[in-house]
Amino acid sequence: MSWNAMLMAVSVADADPVLSGPGASVEEVSDADLAAIRDVVHRQLVALRTGALDEAWALCTPAIQRTFLAKESLFATVRERYRVLLTATRARFGDLQLTPVGLGMQLILSEADGSTRHAVYVVARQAGGAWRVHGCLLMHGAQPSPLLAA
Repeated sequence: MSWNAMLMAVSVADADPVLSGPGASVEEVSDADLAAIRDVVHRQLVALRTGALDEAWALCTPAIQRTFLAKESLFATVRERYRVLLTATRARFGDLQLTPVGLGMQLILSEADGSTRHAVYVVARQAGGAWRVHGCLLMHGAQPSPLLAA
């Protein structure tokens, strides 16, 4: 993800009243929250891979839905810029991290050619307590950037 796209994501997060104010730190996330975060990320990956766009869309924060306006736009962006989410032969959870745009769940994505990509799925707790996807940062190096370390 480019810095411009990351800054746009930050401005979207800052403009969303649900996401404004201090966010949770990694240390404040309970085991139940961690399980819920993994579940929402896993469910969205499965939904994207199977073409269940309604499900993938429903797992996004309202701010992401306002950014993309339609589930088809979200899926087109995933196909064009985040294709590895659709083509990876294996996805493993890494650590929960604090990113510049919120809490992120690290994913290690293995591709058929043996290469590995890293992504950080940014999540946000909604007013009712549910966790939703608030973006995905695809790393272009072998490991996540030190800027994303907790």
